[in-house]
Amino acid sequence: MHLARTVRTIASCKEAIWHAYEKLYGRDLSLPSMVRSAQERYLKRHLLQALSPTNPLRDFFERDWMNWER
Repeated sequence: MHLARTVRTIASCKEAIWHAYEKLYGRDLSLPSMVRSAQERYLKRHLLQALSPTNPLRDFFERDWMNWER
């Protein structure tokens, strides 16, 4: 019962978590160059798995979100 309530609480914050995910993994110029270059390599390596041509990062987030829900 407590676990279910905690999962619902986190799930209700999905959009806020998305914004934090986007800030962490997006092309934010305020990130150190080492973090940005590592993220660019990750996106290049996994770009074929992206479903959305408009925002592949959102697709990665949705995949990670589904993995968390399972």
